[in-house]
Amino acid sequence: MSGSLGLENDAPESLAAPVGPFQPWRYLYRVPLLLILCVLGLPLLLLALAPGIRDIPAGGKPLWWRVQRRYARMLVAVLGMRLRVIGELPKPPYLVVSNHISWFDIPLLHALEPMWLVAVASVENGARGPSHATTAARDGIDRLQHLETLQKVTTGGSK
Repeated sequence: MSGSLGLENDAPESLAAPVGPFQPWRYLYRVPLLLILCVLGLPLLLLALAPGIRDIPAGGKPLWWRVQRRYARMLVAVLGMRLRVIGELPKPPYLVVSNHISWFDIPLLHALEPMWLVAVASVENGARGPSHATTAARDGIDRLQHLETLQKVTTGGSK
């Protein structure tokens, strides 16, 4: 099959995660850093999102925007990911459509620019009636259906 369908990994080998004898030792510093980030950073993030504080200007952007972006970038770094941006995001307003397959897509998107995220179910159950987004959501993958299918396969169909 072709790589354009997403069935093959087209990433260059230089982008692959390094594997070596010292990789397990990374947990010795990543886990404490993650705990520090959660204990200190998360309350600061929540404080920056509080009404009255969130709109304080900080370098041309609201405070919540700066703190949320910094927290997401620190989380990405602590978890050992590198964020490499090629090109620039368009000027607001714009729409980002992400067919994400991992929980990690959310911090990566916020590390680029803090944004509001909408789940497919929220679009599908919206009050405005059918739209192109609703049709796209219906044509998307139903994760619960996949979970039920996986359970049937793993249990031999006895569910």
